[in-house]
Amino acid sequence: QKEGSTEAASQEVAFVKGAPREILELCEQFVGVQGIQGLDATSRAQILTQNDSYARRGVRVLALAFRRMPPRSGAYITVNVERNLTFLGLMAMLDPARPEVAEAIRVCKQGGIRMVMITGDYGLTAESLARRVGMLSGEKALIVTGAELDQMDDERVRSLLDQEVIFARMAPEHKLRLVTAFQERGEVVAGGRLVEGVVEGGEQRRQVPSGQPRREADADLRGQPGPLAKSILLVVK
Repeated sequence: QKEGSTEAASQEVAFVKGAPREILELCEQFVGVQGIQGLDATSRAQILTQNDSYARRGVRVLALAFRRMPPRSGAYITVNVERNLTFLGLMAMLDPARPEVAEAIRVCKQGGIRMVMITGDYGLTAESLARRVGMLSGEKALIVTGAELDQMDDERVRSLLDQEVIFARMAPEHKLRLVTAFQERGEVVAGGRLVEGVVEGGEQRRQVPSGQPRREADADLRGQPGPLAKSILLVVK
């Protein structure tokens, strides 16, 4: 629309933010140095490469996009708004762990306690944080996403638990499934959360009582609502 026109001034614009890979799937074009351009496979790969570069440095990354909406004919619903988006860019946020975290993890390990990270964050971001605070000792950790966990049977899930593994992009039901898998191995499991890089909590986990909603039962494990809450499982053999 022409600048200053009545039609342009009254047009509604939806702005969307979220996980880069998911947002990118909703985009058809992007804002580049030459203006708005079509989003082809090469451009998508470049954006994801930059996202991974940020994530390996331990920063959280959000993607930003927008869409100029057609004339409204009723109430907007998400499925009709979040499509045909124009990608704006990536926003990287540094959320470093506090200095005392590494020492707390060292003491836990010395006491025979294993720590396993279960998070809603992107896998490479979670791996970078876990490595910086001393949760990982190997050169490369296995990263398992919630979508991948959904495709595994219980036996396959239990086979993962002996490895150095980070569970990323996890929903509440995934976290409860992992707690159960550890308990079925005869291990004592407690849960805490990382709040601004500090390990809190430590209550022993329980099985979900019959009839109790999974989201409610998972409140202690996650510490707070929201898919990005990091959870730490403390496993005592």
